[in-house]
Amino acid sequence: MVCHAQKIATSELNGTKWKEISPTYDYCERGMTFTMDTRTTSTKFYKTGKEFNCPLKYYISSSIPETFDSSQIGKNRKGSYIIQYVDNSVFWFKIVDISSTKITLLSKLGDTTVYQKVK
Repeated sequence: MVCHAQKIATSELNGTKWKEISPTYDYCERGMTFTMDTRTTSTKFYKTGKEFNCPLKYYISSSIPETFDSSQIGKNRKGSYIIQYVDNSVFWFKIVDISSTKITLLSKLGDTTVYQKVK
């Protein structure tokens, strides 16, 4: 299956909130939010009601860089990849599809995740 990436600008992600709809889990709810410089993933466990947030700096790129360029964080860039620095290496998500209500991301590890926009 060929996945053609969709382009988005940092400013278009800024202030958005998303709920993970695929895959789903029977024990938690997952989501993410964006500011101009931070992508925060969240996991809320149904049984305990506890929520864990993981904020990581990011930037948008038109390609996958070999090294993480922290000077690009917070800049209004347009591209098809969300670039983060995780465990001392570049971690990326390819924006496979985006609309006004959904975003589909393909991770460096090959996982596809679909999110629905929260109003």
